[in-house]
Amino acid sequence: MYDNVGLWMPSDRINWSGYKDTIPALLSNITYTEKQNGNWWINGSLENLKIAVGEAGISIIGSPNKYVHGYNFAALTRQEFQHGIEKISDTFSIDIKKANTSKIDIAHNFCMQEEVKHYYHYLGICKYYKRLAYENSLYYSNKQRTIVFYDKVKEGKKNGETIPLAWLNKNILRYEFRLKGRILKQLNRSNLYAEDLYKDEFYIQIIDRWILEYQNITKNKIMNPNKETLTNKEAKDYLLSALVAEFGQNKVLSIVDGWNSRFTTNKEAQRFRKSLNSLSGLTLESDLIQELDTKINRVKDYYR
Repeated sequence: MYDNVGLWMPSDRINWSGYKDTIPALLSNITYTEKQNGNWWINGSLENLKIAVGEAGISIIGSPNKYVHGYNFAALTRQEFQHGIEKISDTFSIDIKKANTSKIDIAHNFCMQEEVKHYYHYLGICKYYKRLAYENSLYYSNKQRTIVFYDKVKEGKKNGETIPLAWLNKNILRYEFRLKGRILKQLNRSNLYAEDLYKDEFYIQIIDRWILEYQNITKNKIMNPNKETLTNKEAKDYLLSALVAEFGQNKVLSIVDGWNSRFTTNKEAQRFRKSLNSLSGLTLESDLIQELDTKINRVKDYYR
């Protein structure tokens, strides 16, 4: 489940000044940087990991999945993540288990029935996030968190990666949740060490959060079957529902966002957006969303 992780090991926890010489010797693609305040950093790579070594400590950023497996198409188990931490510790001769966690990305791949881009249409707005749709991906972003949906096969081909044979001609949707800043506050913790990431309690908590972030996204509905008889109000609601469905709920809401200055108050703008999300003619859930809901919720069955 862990896709990208950032770790910070402060020098006062290392208790061995020799790390400033021994670790750079293990790295490739080394560069040296000296700041105006006199602090220096040696940056390099350990396999796929980005390593920075300085007087203040050691920074480690990268995909534990690629570090353990050599690629990130397979799911990384909690036990495999622990093995990755132990492998880095052995390589550096430093107990990295006590490093602070500065960045976490949680991700999972799903084999879907239809093309990945067809699912984006039914993933609507999400409170506290800005929705950004691209040709092959869908982003929800704010200053501290990002949610991403994309076609893993297309992304892999674009990056020149070897696609597993089992995935060829398959629709592989990847859902990622990225914690970018103020992680401790977001997770309501006083500290978060590398070893916590593979403990049962936290692992269950972070997967539950990953599922909750998906559940918080408004799911766009599809048209109800037409009634044989309609009142005047029902006909108006049904016509508006049909027009919104035809044009696309996400596109309609984007247009409405451009009208913000025309509404008498922000509350009126919010009421109008809410009414578009609860049209009487748009109440049925798409089969595609039902499929995605089921597969994301099923991840709970494999906490370990």
